[in-house]
Amino acid sequence: MIVDAAGIATISGAMLKPKKIDGHNHGNYLIAVHRVAPTTNPNCQRIYSKRSDAYKRSTPVTSDGQQHQAKFLALKGTIISYP
Repeated sequence: MIVDAAGIATISGAMLKPKKIDGHNHGNYLIAVHRVAPTTNPNCQRIYSKRSDAYKRSTPVTSDGQQHQAKFLALKGTIISYP
């Protein structure tokens, strides 16, 4: 969020996330996006509302996907340095 004298100038990211109560979600996602790429269009701020299960997986995890998840979890706490 960038704030100026008039209030919020730009905002980007999740503004609201659903809350899980008693095993199910209440509310929706409210996501703001601020475009920073050069353009002549003055409309650079957009806000989207997504249903609470928008990011829920719709297909089962494949064995290849399980391997990638295991690799990610193994590396998650590791700091990788590059020469």
